[in-house]
Amino acid sequence: MTTDLNPAVDQSTRMDQFVSEVIDDIKSGDLKLPMLPQVALKVSQIVDDPDSSSEDVAKIIATDPAVSARLLQVVNCPLYRGSLVIENIPMAVTRLGRASIRTIVMSLMVKQLYRVKNMSLRLHLTRIWRHSIEVAAIARVLATTSTTLDADEAMLAGLVHDIGILPVIANAEHHPDVAADDALLLAACRKLHQPIGKLILQTWKLPQALVDVAGQHENWRYNGSPEAEYLDIVIIANLHAYRSADHALSGVNWNEVPALQKLGLDAEESLKLIREADEELAQIRSIFS
Repeated sequence: MTTDLNPAVDQSTRMDQFVSEVIDDIKSGDLKLPMLPQVALKVSQIVDDPDSSSEDVAKIIATDPAVSARLLQVVNCPLYRGSLVIENIPMAVTRLGRASIRTIVMSLMVKQLYRVKNMSLRLHLTRIWRHSIEVAAIARVLATTSTTLDADEAMLAGLVHDIGILPVIANAEHHPDVAADDALLLAACRKLHQPIGKLILQTWKLPQALVDVAGQHENWRYNGSPEAEYLDIVIIANLHAYRSADHALSGVNWNEVPALQKLGLDAEESLKLIREADEELAQIRSIFS
C-alpha cells in the first residue's frame, strides 16, 4: 500500500480550493469588500457636487478630529507647504484645492483598511502596506518629473494598486491552513488581487484610470493610450519596488516595457531619477508609515 504524501500536490489542491471559494463569493456577491471610512466617501461626494463649496469640504473633514489633525500635519510637511504655515482645514482646502484635498484625505485613510486579528496575517498586511507606500512614493516622483499627470493622484494610485489583496487576506482568517502557509497565501494573492482590486475601486466609484491601475498593474506589457497614464506610472513604480525582491516581476526586461518608453525614459535613466529623488521619497514614506 502506498500513500501520496507529496506536499506540493497537497498545497496546489488547497490553493485551488481556496481560490475557487473566493471566486464563487465574487460571482455570488458574497465577497466582503473593504469600504472607505465615511469621511473619505463624504469628502469625495462633496467635491463631485458642482453646487458645493470649499467650506463644505472643510466642514466634512472637521467632523473627524483625527483626520483633521493628520491632514494639517501632512499639508505642512515640506512636500506641500508654501511660504506660510497652514493653520486650519479651510486654509488647507483653499491652498491646495478641493481635488488635491480629496486625494490626500483618501490616501491617509486607506491605511485604516489594513487590519486583521491574526498575527501572521497582520505581518503580511504590514509588508503589503510598506510595498504600497514605496510604489506610491515612486509613482509621485515619476508623475512629477516625467508626465503632466497629477502627482497626488499618482500617489493614491500607488497606495491602492494592491488593494485587492485585502479580501484575500480577510478570507484566509477563516482558513487556518491557508493563513499558516505563506507560499500558498502569496500564490492566492497574486492570482486574485488584480480582479478583486478592480472590483473594489469600482465599488468606491473611483475614476476609471485608478480602476485600471488596480486591475492591470502587473501587466508590464500593457500598451494602451500613446500618452502616459496612471497605469503606466504604477507599472514602472511597481517594477522599481520589486527590483531586488523575490517576485516574478523582478526578472522583467525593462527594455521591453512600453510604459517606460511612454514616460520618455530608459531603464538607466529611470533608476537614476529614483536615486536622485531620495529626499522626496523619504518625505512621502514618512507621511504613510
